[in-house]
Amino acid sequence: MRPLIVLLLLIVAQAWSFSVPSPRSYDGYSVYRIRIASPSQIQIIDQLLEQHDRYNQWHRSRNEVHIMVHPVAQRSFLKVMMDAKIVVELMIPNVQT
Repeated sequence: MRPLIVLLLLIVAQAWSFSVPSPRSYDGYSVYRIRIASPSQIQIIDQLLEQHDRYNQWHRSRNEVHIMVHPVAQRSFLKVMMDAKIVVELMIPNVQT
């Protein structure tokens, strides 16, 4: 009987370890405040936000959006903003710290 209980406890412990996700690191992620001046700029922002693995919306109001940007996407994000003449301000340089 004891070996069966031990086996069941091991199975439950292993199942528990798979169901609890490990904490995600946000080292290098940055948050930007984006000033929206036109409907075309809103479309550009919305297209970026479709890339869920790179961009995460934190806040949205009529004229402003706050977006968290993956470290890999920083350079391309800033280029898109500059090309579209969208005003961007760095709010949080590193979310992890």
